[in-house]
Amino acid sequence: MEAYDETKAIAKSIIDPFDFDNNVPNGYDCVMMMLLGFDKILKSDETFTLEALSKRKLQSELNYTHFMNLNYSGALFDPMILDDSGDLLGPFTYESFTGDFLNFSTFALSNTEGTSLNLYNSSVSIFYNGSSIPPPDGSVPLPQMSYTLQTPEGIAILSISTLGLVMGMLAIGYLITFQNEMLYCTLFVLKPCNFRSM
Repeated sequence: MEAYDETKAIAKSIIDPFDFDNNVPNGYDCVMMMLLGFDKILKSDETFTLEALSKRKLQSELNYTHFMNLNYSGALFDPMILDDSGDLLGPFTYESFTGDFLNFSTFALSNTEGTSLNLYNSSVSIFYNGSSIPPPDGSVPLPQMSYTLQTPEGIAILSISTLGLVMGMLAIGYLITFQNEMLYCTLFVLKPCNFRSM
């Protein structure tokens, strides 16, 4: 709580405790890794200067390789290491919301590679639909639907399509047959009508 109070005093504004717990450590580690990466770039070549960096003359050097292994112990992970894609290598935390505002309970933590899952005994693990069983690895196969005349869906689709065709043909036949009738001409002015005497 001391870090929260100090940050709030420096920022001179109200910071939500939820935002502080979830965003400030991320921001702090991000800034520290950027600064350490900049330092690593400046030390990699004697001709590189802070002024050149600030004037964006070293843009070609600003790739993730200078930020990968900084030997930095972060607020989130120790050590903070980037993978070959520039993504942070770290464990995944699995959490479930308690239903009380934005409060949540962490019930599992993976290893850095995401290949194993350590469950915490102090809380109940909750996955999709309230289940406590972890989902299988990989994508969930979606059911393949095929509609044939042997399935109720196929019969319904064919029946509705046939009914639509028949209704459409009847409507066209009606319009052709009664195209010169007075009632039709007064309701739908599609073309000039020749009124027959009644």
